[in-house]
Amino acid sequence: MRRLNGVKEVLRSGGVVLGSFIRTASLEMAEILACSGFDFVTVDTEHGSISPERILEMVVAIENQAKVAVVRVAENSPKAIMAALDAGAAGIHVPKVASRAEAIAAVQSTHYPPAGQRGVALVTRAAGYGLMQRDEYLKFARDETVLIIAVEDAETIGRLPEILEVHGIDVVFVGHSDLSGSLGLTGQIDHPRVQKAIDDILNIVTRKGVVAGIPAYTPEAVERRVKQGFRYITTTAEGLFLKACQEYQEARKVLKD
Repeated sequence: MRRLNGVKEVLRSGGVVLGSFIRTASLEMAEILACSGFDFVTVDTEHGSISPERILEMVVAIENQAKVAVVRVAENSPKAIMAALDAGAAGIHVPKVASRAEAIAAVQSTHYPPAGQRGVALVTRAAGYGLMQRDEYLKFARDETVLIIAVEDAETIGRLPEILEVHGIDVVFVGHSDLSGSLGLTGQIDHPRVQKAIDDILNIVTRKGVVAGIPAYTPEAVERRVKQGFRYITTTAEGLFLKACQEYQEARKVLKD
């Protein structure tokens, strides 16, 4: 029997979830993140070095710690989404969704008929290798899979209302780095124009009753984003590791004294 999706459960109740991307093809690191208390871990195949073969192993490592495994696919394609879901991912993060048609494609690839067009296979890991009853598994997949779509271009903001008319989107994630680039302000996340674009996305999404998500790389940033109204917050494993290593180097000052 598969576990209920804890992320969906918290979001349904109006709560906030914290998670981390991992871009390094390391089972141990994925497991450490899951042990650390994050609600979910996102296996990042868009920007990382993770091969398709490693997805299943990392999903298993995360789930073994009773945490939710999300996969950020490299592209909005039925093949990539189906492979991640068949491996047992409880969530799909689709990058660069910029139109209603692209949102529909993401939903169609994520869900089985009649809600979507995902290819039906009942002997996958997701289906307990055939041990789950058909109707039980299909209901579980429908109710417990979380779909996150990323908005990463300022031009998409005007199309967001019609994008959010598409049923089946659970979270709209603000890709603020690419968003800043689309405004000609690459990397300047705190620039007023970038912040206004983020606020505009948040306002549209929350008015439509959909959860808004965004990265936040420090505890202070997490607190600020939650106060804004974001409820799906992420950091990065590699960033956390680097910061911890840099902080440890502060010991050199003691050695020199």
